Amino acid sequence: MKTVYQNTKKLKGDYNQHYDLPVRDEVGAYVTVEQEKLERWKKHFECILNRPDPPVLADIHEAVDDLDINCDDITVEEVKQVFHNLKNGKAPGDDGVCPEMLKAEDTETPKLLFPILQKIWDSEKHQKTGIPES
Repeated sequence: MKTVYQNTKKLKGDYNQHYDLPVRDEVGAYVTVEQEKLERWKKHFECILNRPDPPVLADIHEAVDDLDINCDDITVEEVKQVFHNLKNGKAPGDDGVCPEMLKAEDTETPKLLFPILQKIWDSEKHQKTGIPES
């Protein structure tokens, strides 16, 4: 459906290619040569990201109230809900699994992945709390 939507926009004439937007130099003139655009972006991010440390560090106080966070074991229903809430059209990770693959079968897939996810949850929970795993 995404491809159909994109092609419809192209045919209609409303399609805007975001990757070819104009770039301005320091004085506001447009840069047209691709290599100059890349150099301008490089300068831009070097200027933004390479700043000195602030003279005074922020004074962040410890929280007064504890948050009510459920640290109980996860359930198969929670796994199903997480899969259902994933956005379609996202690129797959290193494992090659995209959200549509996890959503395609909503009965057995969560059951099969549940033990793996439970082990990860237990591992993270014990790592953060310092409680040895059983």
